[in-house]
Amino acid sequence: MAALSLESIIKPGQPLQLTLPPDFPQGPVRITIETLPLAKEIDLKPQTEFGKHLLEIRQQAIAKGMRLKTTNEILDELREDRDDPNLR
Repeated sequence: MAALSLESIIKPGQPLQLTLPPDFPQGPVRITIETLPLAKEIDLKPQTEFGKHLLEIRQQAIAKGMRLKTTNEILDELREDRDDPNLR
């Protein structure tokens, strides 16, 4: 059995769209949707000074209204930048 975990953002009036890797097996699937905490509610505990600094930068960006990208959005950008449709 193959498993794949995806995260997305549900927006009002927009359908949920998934892009699966090309090698994902065909056949019956089970899709479960559960809500996740908002990005600023995630309890992150950095282990290093560098990690603490990165978290500070992240929190400042969120406070200024920056929208965090989903995993799919980041992978789409990488595919586009690298011109690689097979990038997972």
